Amino acid sequence: MVGGFDNRSMFRRDGLCHEAKVSLKAPCLFAAFGRVLSQAIPEEDLMSDPLKVLIICRHNSGRSQIAEAYLKMLAGDRADVASAGLEPAGTVNPLVVEVMREEGFDLSQKKPQSVFELFKQGRLFDHVITVCSDTEQQCPLFPGITRRWHMPFPDPSRATGTREEKLAQVRIIRDMIKTWLLNPGPDDFASKAGLLG
Repeated sequence: MVGGFDNRSMFRRDGLCHEAKVSLKAPCLFAAFGRVLSQAIPEEDLMSDPLKVLIICRHNSGRSQIAEAYLKMLAGDRADVASAGLEPAGTVNPLVVEVMREEGFDLSQKKPQSVFELFKQGRLFDHVITVCSDTEQQCPLFPGITRRWHMPFPDPSRATGTREEKLAQVRIIRDMIKTWLLNPGPDDFASKAGLLG
């Protein structure tokens, strides 16, 4: 616990994920533990057409926006990436906008959108990634035939303390998501989806 911020990581044991508190100064362990919740992706499915990927969390104002930005950078034209939320906020979290600007991303004009609106539009996705913390009771699902992934991250909106302390906490979340996507383990989403290299 630093500045009121409860940093959590997920440890894999006997095929299940278990939540454990870790120090903010501990090495980021997220990269090794984001696991697919369905079968491995058949090689024949790794087609030349862009993969359709949806990243969802509760408000679409922080974690899913961060992940969308990094995944678009990683995948380029190999994936069509969107993000949405169960209860979309009015704007992207200003702290998230600021820490992502440090990385060269401008999220200031991004508008959170509803997962239900995407469903009503008939949007279909090859992969759906949920990034809600396991402590949240309402982490949205997206219906349909798709490959589902779950990788929990702390909620930036729950950062506490002074402005600088909040920014430091949100940077940690940003870097967790960045590490998971850009430096994945062999069983993580980016590796299994064929988005590396």
